[in-house]
Amino acid sequence: MPEIRRNSISDQIVLVAPERRQRPNEFAAARTASDLTRSDSTRCPFCPGNEDATPPAVEELHAADSPNQWLVRVVPNLYPAVFDLDQGEPPVVEGRTPALGKHEVVIECRRHVRQFTELSHQESELAFLAYQRRFQAWKQNPQLRFGIALKNSGEQAGASMEHVHSQLIGLTEIPPIAQTELDSALRHYESRGSCVFCDLLADENRQPLRIVDQNDHFTALCPRASRFAYEIWILPHGHVSHFEDDAPETIAEAARFLRHNLRRLQGLTPSPAYNYLIHSAPFDTNPNDHYHWHIEVLPRLGHLAGFELGTGYSINAVAPEQAALELRDVSLGKV
Repeated sequence: MPEIRRNSISDQIVLVAPERRQRPNEFAAARTASDLTRSDSTRCPFCPGNEDATPPAVEELHAADSPNQWLVRVVPNLYPAVFDLDQGEPPVVEGRTPALGKHEVVIECRRHVRQFTELSHQESELAFLAYQRRFQAWKQNPQLRFGIALKNSGEQAGASMEHVHSQLIGLTEIPPIAQTELDSALRHYESRGSCVFCDLLADENRQPLRIVDQNDHFTALCPRASRFAYEIWILPHGHVSHFEDDAPETIAEAARFLRHNLRRLQGLTPSPAYNYLIHSAPFDTNPNDHYHWHIEVLPRLGHLAGFELGTGYSINAVAPEQAALELRDVSLGKV
């Protein structure tokens, strides 16, 4: 029977409707939607030798034994969603409000590969450490209030370039979804004296139906009110509100743990399209006890349709408990 579930943190409503999973071809298109035709790496602007096809790097990370060869490269986005604060004052147009901020691309490895799961441990770790360094740099700019790290993997998830990469966007305002989450976390703390994310981890551990994977420092789970089939949240066990403030070794381990669990998703759905997002407290706030940085993995196995667009509700055809069971059962040795 379809069930209404409400996300206690984001306040979003989800209809969990497993019967809809039986609709013919519901997931068939998604299994191939992200299989982009492999392009010629000699013309790829993200490949070594083509650095002049992008703006100059704002950050490069190198291996200790190869100081002159970048492994991860961060460049300004050629097609930014916001007007770059470093370019001075934006043009004044009457009746229009400029969107200000920063928009950068993280080229996650030298090799011309498509999937985060194809990265080595070192490459994935350096990509996450690049996120952290850029957030730390942005935090020094008083105009920037909020930053998000995100990946669009696969054409259906919004990727336009094949070479594995992710994006960083800094904003001068806190977006509504993030503000709702922050407000909810603060209300929970004021009423109960504890972090809602820490309490979520404790609750899920008491009855681990939705836990996908766990080690000493991180838990991967399918949230009770998952908006998407096989949605995964990754939460650090240590309470840290700001991603940029966490220990570098924890950030590196987060990259490894994420890569490991993306392989689980890949074991269920070859070449899955997905987005991942790193949620963190705003730059202009102090470390606090009520918010908890985390990663959300949102598989894009279906399409938004009229009901979702007309109501703001999500329909999830795979119950989170079933999704966690299937993800746990993936044999990683076969991926």
